[in-house]
Amino acid sequence: MESSKDLIIKHLKANRGKEIPVSEISERYNLKPNTISNAIKELNYKEEIVIERRQLRRGRYTVIWLRGDSIQHPYIHETEKIDLRVLNYFRENENREISFRELIQFFGNNIVESRLTESAMKKALEGLIRKKKIDPRTKLDFENDQLTINPSDKFSIKGVKIVPETQIEIPCDAAQIHELIGYLKSTEFDYTTFVKMITQFIKNNQTFVTCLIIPLMIEVGELWTQTKITIAEEHVISNRIEKLIIDRITHVSSPNRKGTIILTLVEGEQHVISLLCLELIFSDIGYHIINIDRPLPVRSVIQYIKEIGEKPLWLFVSITLRSYIGTLQHNLESIRNTFDDKIKIAIGGQGLIEKNRNEFPEADVIVINEQDFQNFVEFMS
Repeated sequence: MESSKDLIIKHLKANRGKEIPVSEISERYNLKPNTISNAIKELNYKEEIVIERRQLRRGRYTVIWLRGDSIQHPYIHETEKIDLRVLNYFRENENREISFRELIQFFGNNIVESRLTESAMKKALEGLIRKKKIDPRTKLDFENDQLTINPSDKFSIKGVKIVPETQIEIPCDAAQIHELIGYLKSTEFDYTTFVKMITQFIKNNQTFVTCLIIPLMIEVGELWTQTKITIAEEHVISNRIEKLIIDRITHVSSPNRKGTIILTLVEGEQHVISLLCLELIFSDIGYHIINIDRPLPVRSVIQYIKEIGEKPLWLFVSITLRSYIGTLQHNLESIRNTFDDKIKIAIGGQGLIEKNRNEFPEADVIVINEQDFQNFVEFMS
């Protein structure tokens, strides 16, 4: 019987020259998360594979390939690759300003083989500014011919008109996120104290979700995947965050009534925090929210929609685990076949990655990353 390591190498050799998402191997050979994680760590330690973690503004996933294979950016620690990598990030986010803090957090969290240091990032920015590829949006200082950058300093790709953002910043850095997680799982946890700890990070409900809750839950998921927290600790943290969001929902009072939105989970899914975040934001901007925050068979959801007095404008279906992708496709087909175009459908969550954009023709909106989320909220506003 082939071991998990043998299966991984076999799959990579069969797809030589390609970056393979770890989830693809896991699903192909039905490997458990701990099994594939341990196998990949051992293969990486033996220098048989290359690992890189990717982030899509919301959520993270890992790709691997055979060491020595010709991949587009296999050695990103080289100066020219750093410059290209940073420039590509600006191109992917061309309609907004990007802070130095965001760059360090993004690349520091998601490049496993060779983490970009702050000095390397500064050199990359200096080169891109000198080549007139990007514009500094804040006044920059040079000391001994070296660029002096503060975390909040911002840049944008050259020649692009910046679309004003909606009071969104990234006030929580990695150290602060870990400090908050440590307190959330502590037996000394006190709700009132925790609220005081996060006050500085909250400008409004959208910032509360985007800058605090989402980074927290992404990191909690990573810690659980890496077995750095137990399943019990993950539940404790999630329950305490749920209480925090629900408390804010109870204080929302919007006089407007823009219509009804139904929020539901893909059949089988258990993670409700994303639905609570949506309930908070869309209630705040004037919608009547019906949150079906428990997993129901799709036929039950359809029956409920038929029976309520007011047809919803939107149905939002949340997916956190990629294992439910097939179920989501089936659910959407059933919903669309029943209601045709009378209800608009949005889907989103950490269970989706970029390649999923063409897999759901029934969905009117697909929310995969943070920019998708901001665009959707602005559109609904």
